Amino acid sequence: MTSTAAGIRELVAKVHAGRIERTPSPTGTVQVTTTRRWSLWTPPSHHTQPGGALTLTGGCPHPGTLGITRCAVDQQITVPTGTRVRVTASTGDLVATDLTAASLEAHLTRGSITASFTRPPDCVLARLDAGNLRLPQSSARSG
Repeated sequence: MTSTAAGIRELVAKVHAGRIERTPSPTGTVQVTTTRRWSLWTPPSHHTQPGGALTLTGGCPHPGTLGITRCAVDQQITVPTGTRVRVTASTGDLVATDLTAASLEAHLTRGSITASFTRPPDCVLARLDAGNLRLPQSSARSG
């Protein structure tokens, strides 16, 4: 499923399990492509847009004691320059390339966070309880 939205100042992604890929938008609009993967239960996925903030949610039903199910909601997102980005996920990966955002806030319980910037951001807040964090030094330099 692919959707497009204009006039977005903030992107908030809250997913239980999955991969979030974020790239710059050449058109100035937000475009989201959602892919759901599952073995027993279909994970829900929702997009809401209150007042200039686009919120993406996706979750997986609790598998109980089975622990053998496969479930994920993957989001491929293009975001315009200057859009604030906040990501929260229980299990998964965040890959953000060539960010032009002034700030990035990410919290993952398990997984990996990889982010690169075209210019130094004002603020990066990254919390990862277990996994890998990679914030390579940008080729862009400030004055």
